[in-house]
Amino acid sequence: MSVKIGVNDDNHAKEMLEELNRYRNESKLHCDFTIIAGTEEIPVHKNVISAGSDYFKAMLSHDKNVETQSGRVEIKGVDPVCLKQCIEYIYTGELSTTIENAESLMNVAQFIQLRKVVDGITNSLEENLDENSYFVTMKIANLYGCKILEEKGKIFAMKNFEKISNKEEFKFIEEKDIIDMIKCQDNKASEKMKLKALITWIEHKASDRKKVLKKLDHYVDLQKVPLNYRRFLIEKKKIVKTCLECCHAISMSVMDSMNIVASDSDSFEPENSSTSAGAMLVSQTSSNLPVYKEIVSTVLDHDMFAYMKLVHSWDLNNIK
Repeated sequence: MSVKIGVNDDNHAKEMLEELNRYRNESKLHCDFTIIAGTEEIPVHKNVISAGSDYFKAMLSHDKNVETQSGRVEIKGVDPVCLKQCIEYIYTGELSTTIENAESLMNVAQFIQLRKVVDGITNSLEENLDENSYFVTMKIANLYGCKILEEKGKIFAMKNFEKISNKEEFKFIEEKDIIDMIKCQDNKASEKMKLKALITWIEHKASDRKKVLKKLDHYVDLQKVPLNYRRFLIEKKKIVKTCLECCHAISMSVMDSMNIVASDSDSFEPENSSTSAGAMLVSQTSSNLPVYKEIVSTVLDHDMFAYMKLVHSWDLNNIK
């Protein structure tokens, strides 16, 4: 009866690749191909990189192309360090990077078709998503069509709008993106926070973005913004003070907050004055009615100079 003798070494393939990688890094022993990126020249073994990357497999499967015959290929437009990391991964199955380098690494991994590296970066970004990694994560998701990652990022932004709006990168997002974020019903931030974030974004490139300010009330529910902050914007924020449409929207929101209806009567009677808000404001506003009527008139007449002069004289200190 014959005896079967078996040898099973689970680490054999791994050890072989490690040994080839050591040859490559130490002495270029048996290396038969060179990858060039910038000033870096990376020695490799054709069979190994062909087995590890569909990009190199397709390139080296033809005996008569330039790369195969010359034994060299130059890859342009990629980060040399990230390319070396990806080649190292082919030999070792291991790779690590920082959030700062994630985009460059993703670019290389996509280019040389390392699917597992792409998936690994995507999964890591999803697991470690916070306000510090949000903008890089969304950029990668959009560039490379990572729909699941993009959706996770959108959900995170709606729950953490205040945190991400305080980041410097927030000032550079596209108009459509910030409008979508602010108008989204899932946005958990207060209307004041949305308004503050929008104005900060506009101020960063005022000449290009002032048009957004003219439609402020389309994006933010101004009635839900505290009156003292609305006054602050009209008094202190130059970009608001010099925009008639914005001043008009804020002024109208103040009147709406006080339930003031249009009338040419000299008496002051808020709509639904029996409500708590109306009742509280009647006595506070009646004494200012002549000035208030002037303010409304100047807004409607589009007289910015007169409007600003009057609004600064109007006392809202007692209105909460």
